[in-house]
Amino acid sequence: LPISGEQKPKGWLIDLVNAFGSYDGFEVFRKRVLEGGNLNVQIMAALIRPFGGCAEVLTLGCLRKYVMPCADRMLDVLEGLTDDDLKKEAKNEAKNDAFPSLFRSLRCLYRCDPDRKEMIQKMEEFRMKIILRLLQISSFSGKMNALNEVNKMVLSSFSASYGRQYDDEESVGPETLVS
Repeated sequence: LPISGEQKPKGWLIDLVNAFGSYDGFEVFRKRVLEGGNLNVQIMAALIRPFGGCAEVLTLGCLRKYVMPCADRMLDVLEGLTDDDLKKEAKNEAKNDAFPSLFRSLRCLYRCDPDRKEMIQKMEEFRMKIILRLLQISSFSGKMNALNEVNKMVLSSFSASYGRQYDDEESVGPETLVS
């Protein structure tokens, strides 16, 4: 990573990431995801979220060597979820936001690699497939979480088209669509 300086607003973040790397944190992360086994949605979201949050300060080499193989593995794990696994994850989803957090972090990471930008579209399509599956097999709370995800996707699509930024917590209502 680049050397931090006082003139850079994110210098402290770069210092933390450099310290993480100097203690072989990237290698430990990579081994945990690629060789560790036992990955569920909550664990994956917890593991990838810090990297999604600091994706813009990671070097392209670091992203490609350590983080992107893990992101790809996580998408493979999600793709391999059976309906029963998805039901279990949906029950846990009521207590946390693992699916949205995981997809948000992965999107941030894929945006930072110019050679992988096409993965954002593929990931969003995959996200819609997961939401559809949740709507088909989940309990009421799982279906409500899936509908909230659809709402967020509509908002992000709407804001991208019209240039208005919406928070994840903001909802679509008649007054929002008219403005």
